[in-house]
Amino acid sequence: MIIWFVDQAATPEKETVLAHLRHIVCTLRICTDQDACVTFMTNICEAKIFLILPSDMNSFVERIRHLRQIEKIYIFDKPSNNIDQETFQLNLSTLCEQLRQDVELCEFDCIAVTATPPLTSNSDSTKQTAEFLYAQLMKELLCQFKLDENAQNILLNFCRQHYAHDNEQLSTIADFEQTYRPQKALVWLNRSCFISRMLHRAQRTREIDAIQKLAFFMKHIHIQISNVFEQTFALTQNPLIVYRGKTMLNDEFEILIKNNCRGLLSCSTFLITNVDKNVAMNFLRRRIATHADRIAILFEIHADPMKHNTMSPFISLDNIDLNDESENSRICFTLSVIFRIESVEKTDEQSMNNMWTVKLILIDDHDPHVYNLIEPLRSNDVHANPLFHLGKLLITMGDYDHAEQFYYKILADTSVLNRPHRLSLMHKGLGSILMYKGEYNKALEYLHKALEVSLSYLPSDHPDLASIYTMIGSCYSHMANYALALDNYKRAMQLMQNNIQPVDQQSIDDVHSCIIHFSELLKHQK
Repeated sequence: MIIWFVDQAATPEKETVLAHLRHIVCTLRICTDQDACVTFMTNICEAKIFLILPSDMNSFVERIRHLRQIEKIYIFDKPSNNIDQETFQLNLSTLCEQLRQDVELCEFDCIAVTATPPLTSNSDSTKQTAEFLYAQLMKELLCQFKLDENAQNILLNFCRQHYAHDNEQLSTIADFEQTYRPQKALVWLNRSCFISRMLHRAQRTREIDAIQKLAFFMKHIHIQISNVFEQTFALTQNPLIVYRGKTMLNDEFEILIKNNCRGLLSCSTFLITNVDKNVAMNFLRRRIATHADRIAILFEIHADPMKHNTMSPFISLDNIDLNDESENSRICFTLSVIFRIESVEKTDEQSMNNMWTVKLILIDDHDPHVYNLIEPLRSNDVHANPLFHLGKLLITMGDYDHAEQFYYKILADTSVLNRPHRLSLMHKGLGSILMYKGEYNKALEYLHKALEVSLSYLPSDHPDLASIYTMIGSCYSHMANYALALDNYKRAMQLMQNNIQPVDQQSIDDVHSCIIHFSELLKHQK
């Protein structure tokens, strides 16, 4: 996203600048008030902001310098008595060229990485594991996705609205509409245009609407990689070593990489690497030159074609007609491919003070660690309610806003209304999310809906109702309505005790503790 701070006056020069900036990114915002600008930037944590300011705003820079979402700040002045038109045009051209380079570097660097600790680790990795499983479940769903003949038109209509002011991208959209074929998916992934940018952003930010619109394109890429892999790499015995550069902030590097050595790592995108180590090193040098506070990471990836098949296909882009000018051999791995973090070592490099080499081993289909993590995602229940389980993983990750979007989207599906079990799950899921967000009145509304729907197909003494009563009790306790909280906890306990099936002892203990606590609380209130 580009944010340009400029005065409100409309001038021909202002429109010229806007036209140039729209060719670089589609998301462009004009700011005229400092306080409003700070508030806006603070609230969009997922964005990467390229901020353009006039030269007289040093105090403003000090106010916003700490914001991690700011990628870079540029100084650019509009024409004035001190700046003639020729100098203005030269400055604008210089600004736009630098922006193009910086945006390209940023997009290449912004691959979403998830990781899980090794099996022997005792660390609390619930959130990390949920992030890892979310990416893998998205991949599982993509493989099952049924191609809709109208999917391409839906995507292109959306993109035309999104790029309504960018004639260059509108022309590219028209080209896509006329020439796209499934066997050309990798060509379009490799092309810096509307669809590749949209894909990279959607995978990084978990935008479910965008991912659904792009699903046909992602599946075409995966199929193309799998087919070419079977025809080429699967027949060779030569091990492969490729490289990819990435930068991270120190805390992210410690949590995701160093603390998970011997664990698993996955990139939730189609990962493009290079057989030439110097290409990755040159990227890191350019990135660190303007982001000295970041850790430079060189991923050294070892892949043995003889050990991998359906789960981890990869191909050489040399075998694809990409019509680009790249002279380096690049290898593209499929979506959310999984590696083992073999080693993490500090590297001496003169141009970078803080560089690490991370050795990754591409796992095979029979890896027991991966099997234990992934196999539950292939259960009948997950396949029957995939979006519900994606929402549950998002809740575990603490990403309540995206989880809420998932459940609202499912409730908008009319087929769910005729399936009370699924409908109850959705209401219960929304109740859980709204409780986490502190919206207790709204949470109660959905939890009571979940109870009402459940009672339409379950007897009133069914043990499956216990979890709903427990959540209602918890909601009332947060609202300081302790009498109703106690009533619901007692009802939950009664259902648990009447259950002839094994019940999680921790759940019983938790509810029992709540009953004792609120009984004592109400006794003292009297």
